[in-house]
Amino acid sequence: MASALPNDMATRKLPAPSKHAGAPPAPIELSPGDVVGERWRIVRQIGEGGSAVIYEAVHRNGRVGALKVLRPILSNDARARERFLAEARIANEVGHPSIVSVFDDDVLEDGRPYLVLELLEGESLHDRLARLPDQKMDALEACELGVRLCDLLDAVHGRGVIHRDLKPDNLFLTNEGQLKLLDFGIARAETVSRVFPTMTGVVLGTLGYMAREQARGDLDSIDRRTDVWGVGALLYRVITGKRVHQSESSNAELFAAMETPPAKVRVLAPEVPERIARVIDKALEQTMACRWGSALEMRDALELAIRHERLMRTAPPSWPGLEEEIAPPTNAAEPRRLRVELKALAFVSGIALGMIAAASWFGLT
Repeated sequence: MASALPNDMATRKLPAPSKHAGAPPAPIELSPGDVVGERWRIVRQIGEGGSAVIYEAVHRNGRVGALKVLRPILSNDARARERFLAEARIANEVGHPSIVSVFDDDVLEDGRPYLVLELLEGESLHDRLARLPDQKMDALEACELGVRLCDLLDAVHGRGVIHRDLKPDNLFLTNEGQLKLLDFGIARAETVSRVFPTMTGVVLGTLGYMAREQARGDLDSIDRRTDVWGVGALLYRVITGKRVHQSESSNAELFAAMETPPAKVRVLAPEVPERIARVIDKALEQTMACRWGSALEMRDALELAIRHERLMRTAPPSWPGLEEEIAPPTNAAEPRRLRVELKALAFVSGIALGMIAAASWFGLT
């Protein structure tokens, strides 16, 4: 069968497991040309993280994928293995186009599990930010990304899954402009009967992107509002250029996540529009009941703030009553009213833009 690899790439037979009773198998170092599971041929290493190494690979039928292998140091950690394999299970359960598809899973001859995922072309949000001035986005652009992320999380939460690790490294922007959410390795089910392996009191997540209940290891309190906090923390970083509770030491940052309310967005970035800042600040409330109640509610609030800011940038400066007419709600339990206000705002925006266009036309004729 034809291969997508160069003709001169050598094929190496991987070593068989050790035959000595009780002896752990020697870790396999994958190299270009190696064939995994008698069907995936390694092309090159394309990435690595704390728990896994990722290779570009080609199936014997010509399909290209990203082969993700658990690191040897974690191969005997049952919980690490289960979290690693949870990614495939969740992708199949949620079945959303913005979640990376998993084609295959198996174990290497040394006993380490691997997954084969769709190979993405583009860049992570982390890499995108690294190319921008001051490593931050315009507030409107960031909020539009937040709307798309909230839509995705609404689908994920609808399947009873909490991601718990929303950060720039785990958002991928494809060359076609699609948003992809990566790494469900520490995701957790909302219902007790379907909890993925974690232990109370154990902190799982990324500093700067963990809500208070997550930083405290309080698994019983974690729900979809934990991800709402994660969206707020992500937008906070993207808009201000700083992580929530950014500190010189990991211990100080973890303690701050547990005990200290975040600084308001406009304290760090006064140029951020007030209504956009309010939405993010509400998502980052320490008390869970004070946050947006769901990703859907936060999405509606972001859309309203976006429409307001666009109108403020295009409407005449003397437009009467504009600020009061589209002031954002403060009650998180009113998603229906939010949607009604969005429709009303769209109508107001249309009138305003129509008047501007008419004035311009008459001025030119």
